[in-house]
Amino acid sequence: MQDVRLFPDLVFVSRARWRRLIDPYVLEVDRVFAGVCGVYSFDRWIKLGPLVLLKKYHGCKLGKRLLKTIIDDHSTVSVVTLLAASREASSPEFKLVFV
Repeated sequence: MQDVRLFPDLVFVSRARWRRLIDPYVLEVDRVFAGVCGVYSFDRWIKLGPLVLLKKYHGCKLGKRLLKTIIDDHSTVSVVTLLAASREASSPEFKLVFV
Protein backbone atom coordinates (compact mmCIF):
# COMPACT_ATOMS: atom_id res chain seq x y z
CA MET A 1 0.00 0.00 0.00
CA GLN A 2 2.87 2.39 0.68
CA ASP A 3 3.92 2.16 -3.00
CA VAL A 4 0.39 3.09 -4.09
CA ARG A 5 0.31 6.12 -1.79
CA LEU A 6 3.58 7.39 -3.29
CA PHE A 7 2.32 7.25 -6.89
CA PRO A 8 2.25 10.94 -7.94
CA ASP A 9 -0.77 10.93 -10.28
CA LEU A 10 -3.24 8.89 -8.25
CA VAL A 11 -4.68 12.08 -6.80
CA PHE A 12 -6.17 12.78 -10.26
CA VAL A 13 -8.16 9.53 -10.26
CA SER A 14 -11.21 9.88 -8.10
CA ARG A 15 -12.53 7.06 -5.98
CA ALA A 16 -15.81 7.28 -7.92
CA ARG A 17 -13.96 6.63 -11.21
CA TRP A 18 -12.32 3.50 -9.78
CA ARG A 19 -15.73 2.27 -8.61
CA ARG A 20 -17.28 2.80 -12.08
CA LEU A 21 -14.83 0.39 -13.71
CA ILE A 22 -16.70 -2.70 -14.84
CA ASP A 23 -13.85 -4.74 -16.31
CA PRO A 24 -10.45 -3.51 -15.08
CA TYR A 25 -7.30 -5.39 -16.01
CA VAL A 26 -5.18 -5.90 -12.91
CA LEU A 27 -1.47 -6.62 -13.32
CA GLU A 28 0.21 -8.79 -10.70
CA VAL A 29 3.85 -9.87 -10.42
CA ASP A 30 4.32 -12.96 -8.26
CA ARG A 31 0.78 -12.45 -6.89
CA VAL A 32 1.59 -8.85 -5.83
CA PHE A 33 -0.27 -5.83 -7.25
CA ALA A 34 1.84 -4.08 -9.92
CA GLY A 35 -0.69 -2.03 -11.87
CA VAL A 36 -4.17 -1.63 -13.27
CA CYS A 37 -5.87 -0.33 -16.40
CA GLY A 38 -9.54 0.47 -16.70
CA VAL A 39 -11.52 -0.55 -19.80
CA TYR A 40 -14.76 1.13 -20.84
CA SER A 41 -16.55 -0.71 -23.66
CA PHE A 42 -18.73 1.07 -26.22
CA ASP A 43 -20.38 -0.13 -29.46
CA ARG A 44 -17.33 -0.37 -31.72
CA TRP A 45 -14.56 1.02 -29.57
CA ILE A 46 -13.12 0.96 -26.08
CA LYS A 47 -11.64 3.63 -23.86
CA LEU A 48 -8.69 2.77 -21.68
CA GLY A 49 -7.78 4.53 -18.51
CA PRO A 50 -6.80 5.26 -15.95
CA LEU A 51 -3.58 3.33 -16.39
CA VAL A 52 -1.43 2.91 -13.28
CA LEU A 53 1.87 1.06 -13.07
CA LEU A 54 3.79 1.17 -9.80
CA LYS A 55 7.16 2.90 -10.02
CA LYS A 56 9.27 -0.15 -9.23
CA TYR A 57 7.88 -1.83 -12.37
CA HIS A 58 8.64 1.08 -14.71
CA GLY A 59 11.09 0.10 -17.44
CA CYS A 60 10.20 -3.60 -17.24
CA LYS A 61 7.89 -3.44 -20.30
CA LEU A 62 4.98 -4.60 -18.15
CA GLY A 63 2.84 -1.58 -19.10
CA LYS A 64 3.31 -2.40 -22.80
CA ARG A 65 2.42 -6.03 -22.18
CA LEU A 66 -0.70 -5.00 -20.27
CA LEU A 67 -1.84 -2.70 -23.09
CA LYS A 68 -1.07 -5.37 -25.71
CA THR A 69 -3.12 -7.92 -23.77
CA ILE A 70 -6.08 -5.54 -23.58
CA ILE A 71 -5.86 -4.67 -27.28
CA ASP A 72 -5.56 -8.35 -28.24
CA ASP A 73 -8.58 -9.20 -26.09
CA HIS A 74 -10.59 -6.48 -27.87
CA SER A 75 -9.32 -7.12 -31.41
CA THR A 76 -12.69 -6.37 -33.02
CA VAL A 77 -12.64 -2.68 -32.09
CA SER A 78 -11.29 -0.07 -34.46
CA VAL A 79 -10.52 2.80 -32.06
CA VAL A 80 -8.88 2.69 -28.66
CA THR A 81 -8.61 5.85 -26.56
CA LEU A 82 -6.10 6.01 -23.75
CA LEU A 83 -6.94 8.50 -21.02
CA ALA A 84 -3.80 9.26 -19.06
CA ALA A 85 -3.73 11.06 -15.74
CA SER A 86 -1.24 13.86 -16.20
CA ARG A 87 -0.14 16.91 -14.28
CA GLU A 88 -0.04 18.91 -17.51
CA ALA A 89 -3.49 20.24 -18.33
CA SER A 90 -2.53 20.96 -21.95
CA SER A 91 -2.51 17.30 -23.04
CA PRO A 92 -4.27 14.99 -20.60
CA GLU A 93 -5.58 12.63 -23.30
CA PHE A 94 -3.89 10.53 -25.95
CA LYS A 95 -5.67 8.72 -28.78
CA LEU A 96 -4.54 5.54 -30.48
CA VAL A 97 -6.36 4.70 -33.71
CA PHE A 98 -6.28 1.26 -35.29
CA VAL A 99 -7.43 0.75 -38.87
